[in-house]
Amino acid sequence: MIGYVTLDKGHELQMKSTGTSALTAKNGNGNSAIHRIIRWFMHGITWRINASTRIKKLLGPVAMERLIFYHVHGYFPHLRHPHTFNEKICNRKLFTPIPQASILADKVAVRKFVAERGYEDILNEILMVTTRPEEIDFSKLPQRFVIKASHGSGWDIIVRNKEEIVPEEIVDKCQEWMKSVYGESLRESHYRDIPPAIIVEKFLFDTQYEVPLDYKMHVFHGKCHFIQVDYGRFSEHTRTIYDRNWEPQDFTFTYPRKIVDTKRPATLGRMLEIAEALARDMDYCRVDLYSVNDHDVYFGEMTLTPAGGYELFGMNAKGDYLMGSYW
Repeated sequence: MIGYVTLDKGHELQMKSTGTSALTAKNGNGNSAIHRIIRWFMHGITWRINASTRIKKLLGPVAMERLIFYHVHGYFPHLRHPHTFNEKICNRKLFTPIPQASILADKVAVRKFVAERGYEDILNEILMVTTRPEEIDFSKLPQRFVIKASHGSGWDIIVRNKEEIVPEEIVDKCQEWMKSVYGESLRESHYRDIPPAIIVEKFLFDTQYEVPLDYKMHVFHGKCHFIQVDYGRFSEHTRTIYDRNWEPQDFTFTYPRKIVDTKRPATLGRMLEIAEALARDMDYCRVDLYSVNDHDVYFGEMTLTPAGGYELFGMNAKGDYLMGSYW
């Protein structure tokens, strides 16, 4: 069963549902007749409901979250008394938001937060910040650079060779971002309060990977328990989850698991220190860091609601419960 959650105008996140859920793993009844009937029924109505503003208002945010959650994960969530990682993300969105969430998710404002925690040295160089993408002077930019939107996640353009780009297309995309509100469909309301802006950053070049690996540090109550590393992001995308001692875990989410023969990063201790310092007073936060040439650590972003609570653990729902247990 394949569905699409529209993140924002012109952007979609493909959700692949295996039909096996955390409920199936726990209770063993995921293939019962009643579950099959409900799943068939939900497949027919969920996205129609999601597309209707009037029905959204009638149902309210909690009922909407339950319906979408069931369609994606195959079980109705415990939203007020959550157990799994995804349930707890949805609980945060609906009932227990982080007070400074908009600042932490803002790619411009969060830089001050990182600096105040004593890590100004890990901030990448900003070449330009603008609210008018048409004013970007590409002739003055270096051969390589990265363009991001301050008010979204995953809204970025990596330019490896300036001679190969079409500036007008980049400007059009940036203008589209400026008009969009990230996270509306997934009810990530903290993005709504972020002032839209376009950021041009220095390209961090890695001699092995070109684009450096992104280490997503999952910090629970001030301690990093899991490190998510994505390989082949621009080809055959796989994902490996490690513990803090760099031991590969037997679960993944959203992307296939693949054990890559990657040695323990020399910067692992430094990354653990930074992630835990930045998220020390939160019950959960994902801190994204880059390790360039396995020597220099740079800050990426801080994420409070990864995938809006729709990371797909698939047949190995144990990972969803395990990550939730540390929260």
